[in-house]
Amino acid sequence: MFDKGQSMLLWALECDPERDAEWNEWYNLEHVPALLQVPGFHSSNRYEKVTETTLRHLSSRFQIPRYLSYYELYDESVLQSEAYHINRSSLGPGMRPEWTKRMLTYVLSVMGGTYQPLTETWMNVSDRTVQNLWVLFLEPYENNEDEIDEWYLNQLLPLLQKSNFVKACRLIGSQQSTLIVKGGVKQENGVSRIVLISVDKDFSPDDESSFHEVWKDRKNSFKSGNGALYQRIPLSKMMGQTET
Repeated sequence: MFDKGQSMLLWALECDPERDAEWNEWYNLEHVPALLQVPGFHSSNRYEKVTETTLRHLSSRFQIPRYLSYYELYDESVLQSEAYHINRSSLGPGMRPEWTKRMLTYVLSVMGGTYQPLTETWMNVSDRTVQNLWVLFLEPYENNEDEIDEWYLNQLLPLLQKSNFVKACRLIGSQQSTLIVKGGVKQENGVSRIVLISVDKDFSPDDESSFHEVWKDRKNSFKSGNGALYQRIPLSKMMGQTET
């Protein structure tokens, strides 16, 4: 799920498609296990984009990357720890630093950073596994963030709660620090507001006309708005991780 900890590390990225198989093998078998050994890393979750979704009346600023990963953290200070700096580069016992160094050269672009939960997670199911994720990447105009947070609570959240396809949702907001990804890849700061929405596999936002109106009502509040449906990459099949 996405209801643990006081902070979240979230990345959306593209990798060299010709290296895709090895990239996923490295991420699942080397990178994720190394990070989950760091005290304060509560969970790791990986997704692959199925399709982009149109947020009508909002401008689209970028093409959403193929892969999305988020890690739930005890708090942001975890990323300042010695264990994190060692393990992110695979410098710990039994790890493969040369493999990690080479894999970072396959990253074409990345955006994201550290986020903090701005609301509690609303859930209407007991199943905590998020297999299908609808992600809204929202960039409000400057100094408009508080207004957008109220809009989420008073308009978007009630709409999501009414949908039979939505299982859980949470609003997160960018923090001040942005980690530098090694390898010299093209890196962008993440948008300042992201909504994580656990949905049924048959969910299609384009089929629910009520969503179109909620974007229309706030079209002058956002610089841009993008959405994408993602499907979970099952880490547990490869490394024995408990599903979260």
